[in-house]
Amino acid sequence: MPANKNALIRYRFLDELLSSRVSYYTREELWNKVNERLASPVSKRCIEMDLIDIQDEWGIDYDEIKDEYGKRRIHYADKSFSIFNKELTEEERTLLKSALDTLGQFDGLPNFEWLEAMRLKLSKGGRSAMSAGEFENDGNKIIEFGSNHYLKNSNMIAGLFQHIASKQVIHIEYLPYLVESSIVETVSPYRLKQYNNRWYLLCCRMSDGRFSNYALDRLVSYEKVDGIEYMPCPIEIDEHFDDIVGVTYFKDEPIQTVLFAGNPKDIQYILTKPIHWSQKNLNEQKQAELHRKYPNVPINWVFLTVECRWNFELITTLFSYGERIVVLSPEKVVSDLKKKIMAMQTLYQEL
Repeated sequence: MPANKNALIRYRFLDELLSSRVSYYTREELWNKVNERLASPVSKRCIEMDLIDIQDEWGIDYDEIKDEYGKRRIHYADKSFSIFNKELTEEERTLLKSALDTLGQFDGLPNFEWLEAMRLKLSKGGRSAMSAGEFENDGNKIIEFGSNHYLKNSNMIAGLFQHIASKQVIHIEYLPYLVESSIVETVSPYRLKQYNNRWYLLCCRMSDGRFSNYALDRLVSYEKVDGIEYMPCPIEIDEHFDDIVGVTYFKDEPIQTVLFAGNPKDIQYILTKPIHWSQKNLNEQKQAELHRKYPNVPINWVFLTVECRWNFELITTLFSYGERIVVLSPEKVVSDLKKKIMAMQTLYQEL
């Protein structure tokens, strides 16, 4: 089975094109047509690798023929073949049923009624005539993701999902934090992203082309706009978030090395659940050098680094570890943490 849901979506689009009974497509046309249907475009190399993966995974051959203009067009050699018509193995059925149960968290998504129909088919028979409840696992879920069912405006996810999938421009009315009056923006929406049990709409403002995010719990309303051309996403979204913790991105903030030390009793938690993907556990020589540089850090504490841009979520995440870590640099991060510690100390003293 494909390694992730994004690959599966691309495979499905490619499969439709490669098994078409009326058209053969060039590799560039495959790339363009798949990107037309994706929320976030992919590179030509990604499509080339997908074609190789499809060939390796399903053991099929391609026909490549030259048309009258000398362009090479590609198609399944077996004209009747399609990935999604192939009989599923027992393992594939089990994994597919679990995946459908997981997707079922998003109740009410338009045009996804087929999820429930497929789930019923897998449970009650269909092509493989399986017995009812075969994958119920005694009524217990096999996997469950964290979600906040009481989050304000979570019911907006379904509608926004549809606008993103259809590449439709929308008006949003948004109430920023600590502000009394709402603002209205016209945006091209690209993705719904969850962070810390809160959902965000990632989009570009049509007024200035700026990539932005809006917390769903602060959205007052949204509606589709006709007559305005949808703006393709100007950035690679995944790479955009590589540089930060959370969702707040300040382009004027440089990527900096954040140095901190942790209590050896608690550091294993941070080692196994990194603050950021760039987190590094420094070697013995560097540990010794830093202990000489910071003699007040307990000798058995462990130094770690992360490389990212400053934002509110970075400070909040570091602050959440309390006395289990001490942040040593850069000064801006240390200063922010000191202010939060002093404010908390004052608050508790006044109690």
